[in-house]
Amino acid sequence: MLVGTPSLFALESEITEAYERLSLRGLGYFVIHVNGMAFGMKDLDATLLAAAFDGVNARILRQGSHVAPVLENEDAYALAVAYSRAIYLEHEESELFFGMQDEQFSKLLHANEIIGRRTEKKDSMMEVA
Repeated sequence: MLVGTPSLFALESEITEAYERLSLRGLGYFVIHVNGMAFGMKDLDATLLAAAFDGVNARILRQGSHVAPVLENEDAYALAVAYSRAIYLEHEESELFFGMQDEQFSKLLHANEIIGRRTEKKDSMMEVA
């Protein structure tokens, strides 16, 4: 299922195997499209979907409350790229993200749950071709 306009913003998911257990919901994939680029793993067995669906539902309920005024005029794609660089990719310690060190930028995005849960640094962020 695809909801939205991939060239702007869209959510895409598919359940390949459903489960009765609510904490699992189903096996499948969940992809986010921003400015024509897709982020996530589009494999039929990429993840159990309960966390993704619950996260989207929680964001819908908080609509309008997760903002950072200093970033409100910034491009969504540029923010997504900056976040993935600051959190997931190796970068120079002195590199700034919208004028902030990586930790300060990350804290700002997590403060009002613009980014859901706090994550540990990973090797990379997957981009779907």
